[in-house]
Amino acid sequence: MPEDCTPAIANYLVNLTVSTNSIIATILDLARKGYFEIQQTGEFDKKEDTENIKFILKNKDFTYLLEHEKYFIHWLIDIMGDGDSVTTDDIEYFSDKNSMKFIEHHNKWIKKVKENANEEGYFDDSG
Repeated sequence: MPEDCTPAIANYLVNLTVSTNSIIATILDLARKGYFEIQQTGEFDKKEDTENIKFILKNKDFTYLLEHEKYFIHWLIDIMGDGDSVTTDDIEYFSDKNSMKFIEHHNKWIKKVKENANEEGYFDDSG
């Protein structure tokens, strides 16, 4: 296993699927790599017992990212966010109001995860 396997690819390798947990894991992994800064907004939804979190794009040099990571950032920041950042409320709003578009982008991201897993040589097709 390579040293820097993305959470989405790891999830796919272990489960042969990409779960919704991979979204959160990918955000955290991209923050670890310096692409996102995670900020608390101070906004708290008492009804849902959740806090609105903001993800700010800090690094726009995607040279060393895999295609599924690049697409994920585009989906999060450009499509659901404002081009510079996105909040958990933005993501929730987009998925509620544009559910078909959300599913379409999610499926496209999963396809790219699978393509990257194959390109990286994780599967042996010789058998």
